[in-house]
Order: sequence, then C-alpha cells, then structure tokens
Amino acid sequence: MIRKKRKLRSLFFAVCLLFAARPGAAFAAEGGIVVNGTDLLQAPGQTVPCGNGSARYDAGTNTLTLENADISADPAGNPLIYGIQIDRENVTVRLVGKNTVSGHYGIGSSRPFRLEGTGGGTLTIRAAQDPGLPGNPCRGIFVEGGGLTVSNADLRIEIGNAGDTNAYALYICGRDNLICNSRIEVTAQAQPSGISCQGINGTGADSLTISDNSVVVLNNLDSGIAVSGRLAVSGSRVTIREAEQYGVSCGSLDISGQSEVKAAADQGLALGVDQDISISASSVQAESRETNGIFCGGRFEAADASKVAAKGYWPGIFAAAGAVVKDSSVQAEASNDVSIFSKGPVALSGSEVYAPNSIYAHGDISLAGGTTEIGQGNIRSDRDVYVGGAVTSGGVLSYDRIAVSSGRIVFSEADYRAVDQAVAEAEALKKDDYTNFEAVEEAVKAVVRGKDVREQKLVDSYAAAIREAIAALKPVPVIPKEYQILEGGGQILEAGGNQDVTIRADGDFAKFTGVSVDGKELSEEHYTAASGSTVIILKAEYVNALAAGVHTVTIRYSDGQVQTSFTLKEEEPSGEPETKPEIKPETKPGQDQDQTQKPGQDQGQNQTQKPLQNQTQSPSKNPAPAPNAAANGSPETGNDAPVGLWSALMGLSALLLAVLGRRRRTSWIP
Repeated sequence: MIRKKRKLRSLFFAVCLLFAARPGAAFAAEGGIVVNGTDLLQAPGQTVPCGNGSARYDAGTNTLTLENADISADPAGNPLIYGIQIDRENVTVRLVGKNTVSGHYGIGSSRPFRLEGTGGGTLTIRAAQDPGLPGNPCRGIFVEGGGLTVSNADLRIEIGNAGDTNAYALYICGRDNLICNSRIEVTAQAQPSGISCQGINGTGADSLTISDNSVVVLNNLDSGIAVSGRLAVSGSRVTIREAEQYGVSCGSLDISGQSEVKAAADQGLALGVDQDISISASSVQAESRETNGIFCGGRFEAADASKVAAKGYWPGIFAAAGAVVKDSSVQAEASNDVSIFSKGPVALSGSEVYAPNSIYAHGDISLAGGTTEIGQGNIRSDRDVYVGGAVTSGGVLSYDRIAVSSGRIVFSEADYRAVDQAVAEAEALKKDDYTNFEAVEEAVKAVVRGKDVREQKLVDSYAAAIREAIAALKPVPVIPKEYQILEGGGQILEAGGNQDVTIRADGDFAKFTGVSVDGKELSEEHYTAASGSTVIILKAEYVNALAAGVHTVTIRYSDGQVQTSFTLKEEEPSGEPETKPEIKPETKPGQDQDQTQKPGQDQGQNQTQKPLQNQTQSPSKNPAPAPNAAANGSPETGNDAPVGLWSALMGLSALLLAVLGRRRRTSWIP
C-alpha cells in the first residue's frame, strides 16, 4: 500500500514537470516587464495606470512598485493571461497599499524575483482558467526557474474556480526559495470534480524555507506543500486544513525554533517525507484518515521539548530507518495498526510517549527514563529490548507486555540518583547536633541497592524516607558560652576626651558576630575587630558622641557573648577656685561706711559695747577714775549721759529723717 502511494506521488511530480516544461504563453521579450497587458519599460515614465492605482518601474533599483493597483484586464478590456509578466533578473516587486492581480497567471517570471511588502502593503491574486489555454493549469505565482523570495508581505491567493483544469497557488520549479516574515493564505474557491488544487508546488526546487514568524495557511485544497528537496520551517506556523490528497510531501523535513505545523489529510499522508524528519523545540500535529499520520523514509527524531501528535489508519508514525525521541512528548495512534513502527531501532529517552496500539521495531528498542504508555498494546522487537524507564498500561506499571522474537529483555538498574543525594545530605549533618538523629540513620540503613527499574517506586521511597527523617530532626538545645574580658573592662574616661576604647575578650575570633553598646547594634564604621583572641576598638569619634555616664558593651559570638562597661565622666574645671565678692551692708546717712553705729556705742569700736559693771557689784579696790569725774564731782554710770550728747543725737536723727524723706519724694518724680 505504502509503495503504491509513493509511486503515485512520483508520477504526480512527473506530471507537474511536464506542465512546467509546457508554457501556456510566451514570456515577455528578453529583459522586459509587462503589466496589465502593457510593456512597462516602453510606457511614459515607465508607469502604467492600473485601475485607481499604478505600476511603475525604477531601473536604478530594479524595482516594480504596485501602489493600490488593480490589474485585471488589458487596455482593450480582455482577460489577462499574465497579470504581471517578468523576464528580467532579480526584480523586486514592492507592494504599497491594497493591490489586486487577476489572470491565468497572476505573476509569472522566467527569472528569480522578490515580492516585498512595505508599510502594510497587501496583494490579492485571483488565478482562473483562461479559455485560450485549455489543459494548462492556472497559477497564482509562477517562477519558471525557481528562486522566489517573499518578504514582509501579506499575500492572499484564490484558486480552484469552476472550469479550471488544475490550479496552483505558488509554482516554483527550482533553486532555493524563501518565505520570511510574511503571511500567505491560499483558498480553493470550489472543488470541481477531476481537478487538482495545490497550495505550494516546489517541483524540482532544491529547498523551501519558511522562517521569521511567517504564517502559511492552506484551506480546502487537494494537496498542501510539495518540495522535491528540503522543506524547513523555523520560528513559523504552517497550517494545512483538510487536504484531500496529502498535507506535506518533501525530500527532507526540518521543523525548529518554536514552530507549529498542523497538517490534516484524507486519502494521503499528512506528513510524507522521503528522507529524514527532524523536529526540535516545536509542535507538530499530523493526521491522516486512510494512511500514516507521519511517514518518514529515513530517520525520525523529535527532541528538545517538542510535542508530536500523529494519528493514522496505518501506524501513526512510520520510520524506515529508526526513530529517536529525546526529552519530548509523543502521542502516536492508529485505528488499524501499531502506534509506532520502525524498520530500524527505536530509542526513547527522558520522554512521555503515548502509544496505546503498541510499538513494533525490527531493530533494538531502548527505553531510558521517562514513561511509555502502551494501553492494551505491547512492546515488540525482532531483537533486544532495553528497559530503563517506566512502562505503563492504563497508568499502572506493566512490564509483562514486553516481547522479543529472537533477542532478550534487559532491565536496567533502578535510578538511585535521588537516593544518593539524600544520603549525601544526611552524611553532611553532625549527629551530636540533634536529639533524634537515629531516625535518619535508620532510613539510610533501609536502602537496598541493586533493584532494577521495575522497582523504581520502591527506590524512590528510600530517598523520600531519608528526607522526611531529616526534616523531622530536633536540634540539641544550645547553652550559650560565657566568655571573659581579658583587658579593657570597666574603663573610666573623660567625656569628649577624643579617645578610643579598646577591649579584649577571650572568644575565638572565628566565631565573632558583632558588637552592641547599650543594647544597640554597632555598624562596622564605628569599630574595628581583630583576632587576638578578639580585640574590639570603639572609635574615638563614636565615643565622643556618647553622653557622660556608664555604657554597657556586649561582644557576641555564634555560641555565646560577654559584657563589660566603660564610664565617661564630666570634664574637671581647670585653675584656682573662684572667690565670691564680699557683700557689705547698706550704709545710711550719718553712719560709718564700715559699720552702722548704735546709740551707746563707741564710734571707734567695731562691736557693740557691753554695759558697764552692775552697781550692785562690789567696787574695785582701786577703781579707775571715770572720765570727767573731776569735772562733774560725781562718778559716771552707764545710765548717765551728757545733755549735749543727747541733743546732738536728736538733731542728727531729725536731719537723717529729713534727708530720707526728701529722697522718697524725689523717687516718685516721673
């Protein structure tokens, strides 16, 4: 069946080559450009009106610019065979605004050319059968020698009208071809019986590359993309919806760079590749109702977190030279055959593979890591099967569905890497630091080596048990160590004395963690710390900023601390003690300035005169004569005073009162 389909595809390519070698109309004169039936190079200003727009040629840049051009009929109003006909090397067709081209061939070129969009320019091509070219397929873009580049363009092509013989959206016959940063959408308007509508035909093309965020969408066609050589899709999206025949047919296929390829076919292959298929970091969906989802004539490989889903009537994935799946996800299903078939070896590693209809290989099968789900199917090989990953049936481990014809089944040792890591974590701990370390030791002792992959879950439980025991460890309570001050404790310094405070403690400097003063953590700018055992120097500028008084210093270590203090006392006054001025009593008029004189007191004395001896006392044997006694004729007593003295005192008092009274009155004068 497969050989028959490949022969049909080869025959189809031969027919395409026959059509390519049979031109429907002559190209423009050598080096010419014809637009809308008019030789552009002979037109005034090399410009041709096209509806409400124009087409103009710039010889300096070899550029044909379409600006809002409507190219649909020649000057006489006749339908066009060529909307645009190019026979000049490497012409650039630039799109400005909205442009429309209609004809049997929308754009035909005998030489390589470039189609380029600018400023959002678009092009719609309507290719329809010309009555004058019976049996000659119509084409949206026809490049006879190949070498087409579509860049930064928005291109829509309509083909497949009733009355068409066959129709092709892009027909490129050789060389390397490129679609980059562009959007191309192809739609068949109808599906008349007996005609073939194809999206991209690269018959004889060395390669076609679709890259740089391009989007290619092919709708309602008989077949999608055919390239004789290599088809590469990079960083782009290709969608082929419900192709009647095949989705993709090419020499080799390379899908990479986060690309997305979807192809659905009815009678033919969704993805049919004569040689190798490489899928890297991309997504692929391929489905065929009547044959394979993916047919690979060489080696099939999916890697780098790719996602592949293939469905078919026959094997979802057919690989003639072997299949490799690395760190990816693959779903392969078949309605009437095995899920994955390979004529060569099959190697699945670190991947999730869903193959519910069995995996069958003529070569060795290797399962390294990951999980392979086989549903109600099995794993069969004509040679050896190496099992190093999980094999499940309905999600349940199932290793009894593995069969070999003439080889052997080898089960790899279980993966002990998680166990080894957990054991290393346990060995890095110190038993004496925990009160219940025995539980960890028991979990480590419970590990049994030498299990194979069929007991991987048990092996994984060893690692889990060790980690659970580690998580449940209870540290031994830490008793802070009391360190001692060796030097500098209890210092007394003068406040503002601009002095460092040096303190040495006996703690191990390797365990030193910080210093605080009066309960406040010090930043390193305020002190230095050095070994020997631990020497702390509080800097003078920091000490100067502290208030006078006692300050507590705490030196901390990882396992304890030590405290001491220092005192800042106020600065002592300098020089002789200050003497206070003598305060003299206020003097009044008539008084001596040194002392107030009282009645009965001698003016020359500095203290109050005591009364004379009492008269009742016995007289002295030799009494001294009293002053003026001889004049008065009698002895003088303390109660006797001359009348003149009293008169003088009274006059003095009157004078004093008068003076004081005058001063009071004077003090009330404003």
